[in-house]
Amino acid sequence: MATSLTRSIGTTGKGIDVAAYRRAIKKSLDDAAKAALTDFHKTTASWAGQPKFTVANRGEFVRIVGTDNAIYDYVTHGTRPHI
Repeated sequence: MATSLTRSIGTTGKGIDVAAYRRAIKKSLDDAAKAALTDFHKTTASWAGQPKFTVANRGEFVRIVGTDNAIYDYVTHGTRPHI
């Protein structure tokens, strides 16, 4: 379940405080990545072998959360048809 938090980002009286917006966006991305990690760990809590999940910062406003675990790939993409 996605959570949305909002807060006011004030201005300096001289215009928009771009740095404050950048910090707020980065914090939101970091919070979302942390929430995604929590969800991934819940998904695999009962597994005998725990996959390692990572957060990659691929640019100022990009966070990629994932794993290279082959078994978890079945959760994401399923298996081929058994026909």
